[in-house]
Amino acid sequence: MFTASRIYLDPPQMPKPSKEAISAMTSTVMSDLAAVKVVVGDTEEMAGLETFVSISLRLIAATNPSKLRDIMRVVEIQARMDGKHVYE
Repeated sequence: MFTASRIYLDPPQMPKPSKEAISAMTSTVMSDLAAVKVVVGDTEEMAGLETFVSISLRLIAATNPSKLRDIMRVVEIQARMDGKHVYE
């Protein structure tokens, strides 16, 4: 559940993800992307999406955990303000 105290007063401590965790996340995301590619096909747009996701995963692996937490918080707040589903 989204609460102000969860975000502002008591932020969770996020350790740097292990190589195994990053590998598992990358594998899951790339598997999901492959499922999308089956539906969309091998298009220029799909190639752009694959490139974007690959860059994003490398940035996540290289970024300071506190910066990741801040960005995740902003994205969650914006999604909730827009009425989008937020995965918990």
